[in-house]
Formats: sequence, structure tokens, C-alpha cells
Amino acid sequence: MKKQYALQTARKLTNNAIFLAIAALAICVWSAVTPADGCIATTTWTDGTGSLV
Repeated sequence: MKKQYALQTARKLTNNAIFLAIAALAICVWSAVTPADGCIATTTWTDGTGSLV
């Protein structure tokens, strides 16, 4: 019984590691493809007279 539990635990850890590696790769690829200007929002602040702050 303990051997079967150990195998299930090992399989689950392996699946989690594979999923984590795929997710990390996807994030790296996605950040390399998306343009930097489109990802970063910029805000221009003005005061009550319309001058830039």
C-alpha cells in the first residue's frame, strides 16, 4: 500500500513539475512576443490649470 502511495505522490510531483516548466516557458515566450509599448500603461497628470505635473 505504501509503495502505491509513493508512486502516486511521485507521479503527481512529476506532473506538477512538467506543468510548471510549460507555464514558465509560455510566460517567457509571451513576454518576448508582446510589444513593450502595448503592455505598459502610461498616465499624464495635469493640475487644475492644465499644466503637466
